[in-house]
Amino acid sequence: AMQLGVAKGDKFVVSYGGDAPIKLVSATEEAVMRVVQRSMSEGPRTVYFISGHGEPDLQSIDPEGLERLRALLEREQILAKPLLLGRLQELPEDAVAIALVAPLRSVSSEERTLLRDYVLEGGSLLLFLEPQVDASVFSFGEEFGIQAHRAVVLDKTERLFGSPEVGWQVTTRTYAEHLISHGLKDTDLSVFLLGVPLEGQQALKGRFSVRPILTSSGSAWGETDLERLFGDIPSADFDTTQDIVGPVTLGMTAEVQNENGKPGRLVVYGDSSWIRNQNISVYANEELAARSFVWAVEASPEVVARPRSFRRFR
Repeated sequence: AMQLGVAKGDKFVVSYGGDAPIKLVSATEEAVMRVVQRSMSEGPRTVYFISGHGEPDLQSIDPEGLERLRALLEREQILAKPLLLGRLQELPEDAVAIALVAPLRSVSSEERTLLRDYVLEGGSLLLFLEPQVDASVFSFGEEFGIQAHRAVVLDKTERLFGSPEVGWQVTTRTYAEHLISHGLKDTDLSVFLLGVPLEGQQALKGRFSVRPILTSSGSAWGETDLERLFGDIPSADFDTTQDIVGPVTLGMTAEVQNENGKPGRLVVYGDSSWIRNQNISVYANEELAARSFVWAVEASPEVVARPRSFRRFR
């Protein structure tokens, strides 16, 4: 048990050959069979991270890089590779999912069409936004029933002395009923910075299955006056006539059914800071990241849970 890292409360652990052990949230027959099959598969699955538009570097150890995310996915038998779309006519055949993380420069219409068709034909795309993300991808999720607002999620932080302080660090433990958040508890905190509020579009819910993953607390809101917020002297106050009333949604998914029987999947988060090197190990961020990618790759109802090492947010 010690060799496999089994802790008190772990229900089932699968280890095959020299691979890292895989822990299950619950040991249903379906979950066990799925993980056994994955452990005995020929090799890791490949998720491609789009590059070339100012995205964070997948192999960078800098605070803003994604090296820790890459290592996390490797432990889940997911191989993360960079992908320069450029003039590609189709995505790699071995891609089990595509990730697009906070592009700062324009993503061409040809590239967006390639990604759109990929999802519609049964592929999985993970999209991580930020307020400064290029407008070419900011509205990508709308066709699938997920709207990203041009706003920043702010929340009030209680102080020992004095009135609550408004900040753009949003800490939440409010998880929706979703396969990604299955098993996460009130003690599992997720921390976001400069998050973009998301909303499911009612008119499109008949075409797509749209579901929230997690939301902010009720004291948070979506601040729409970005010029004031990012000005020389940043300030913000909740405006009932313009701002988005909390709680606001921070992560959502959409699924679309296809004639080929394989559902297309879109995972959208309004923030990318939480998966970067400096923040991914904070509280339950690593757990949430792993679950999101595993769900996109497998759509498994029993996502993997790993031992977590929490540390302070910086």
